[in-house]
Amino acid sequence: MTDTSSPIAATLIHPSISGGSSSTPDFDLFLYDPAGNQVSSATTRRRQDELGFRPTVIGTYKLRVRSYAGSGAYFLDASAPASAQDTTPPAAPSAYRDAILRTSGLSSYWRLGETTGTTAKDAKGTNDGTYGGGVKLGDSGALTSDGDRAVGFDGQDDVVDLDAAKFGTPSSVSVEAWVKLGASGKIQTLATNAADEGNNGFTLSTDTGSRPQFLLAESSTTKAQPTASTQMAVGTWYHVVGTRRRQRSGANLRQRLPRA
Repeated sequence: MTDTSSPIAATLIHPSISGGSSSTPDFDLFLYDPAGNQVSSATTRRRQDELGFRPTVIGTYKLRVRSYAGSGAYFLDASAPASAQDTTPPAAPSAYRDAILRTSGLSSYWRLGETTGTTAKDAKGTNDGTYGGGVKLGDSGALTSDGDRAVGFDGQDDVVDLDAAKFGTPSSVSVEAWVKLGASGKIQTLATNAADEGNNGFTLSTDTGSRPQFLLAESSTTKAQPTASTQMAVGTWYHVVGTRRRQRSGANLRQRLPRA
């Protein structure tokens, strides 16, 4: 978008809906600004959804179609200044991603599905990260019915660098990750906002026995670190969750795959 004098408009049509509305299929339309912030949406159950937005900054705006329920074909008609139009097809709908994004209180969600570049996009648009250390992009993902990819880390210096300040200091927090270990026998950090070697904030990791652990620290002497009893096997996907709810905290593990 190099011209902000004209609006962006888009229409999403569900050809399989013969009446005025339907509970399935139900596709929704979203518009994001160059910073990744959602600036407009159309989320009705009607046969035709429409949105419009007058841009205030130049840059690349993106339209996304998401499936709230069901699947099928759709037509998308978009209009914008000629210099701003992009013919790249929209991302395929993902029921799993959309279910996560509807989670109440969700702060950030990194799919780590990039195949090029150095940016780890936050699907909530609040805290994009930067890949460092030579991570392996486009690795095989955990989802059995979703084409989204994964990222491989070498356990040495590969990272996704995030703005820890944007995590804030909530009294209750859950940190989750889908993890497939490539090796065992050492501590491996999965996610952290601690800037002082585990003396503040939270750290979701594995111990030397490949068991998930969740460190919560206020200082070098005021901290707690519950550890799950299950040892993670190398080469198997696990859903690892660390949770703090007021005065309670814990770490747990689920060995299952989501069915999107």
